Amino acid sequence: MPKAVEYKANSIVYFKGDNNDRVYLLKSGKVSLKYNDIETGQEMYDLIQTGEFFGVKSALGKYPREETAMVLQ
Repeated sequence: MPKAVEYKANSIVYFKGDNNDRVYLLKSGKVSLKYNDIETGQEMYDLIQTGEFFGVKSALGKYPREETAMVLQ
């Protein structure tokens, strides 16, 4: 059952390697996903926009998170 959760700026929604089956929808604010590029190993960032889902792939595939999700605002 969906529920709204409010996070403070600079807090972590989930860490790389976490195991859970939650899928997130950004209602407001900004969230950054930090991960390593598969080919280069370089640290990469994706910005989640309002209305976008995140955490979907690992939740549905039942495997550990491939990225860390941090609240920017």
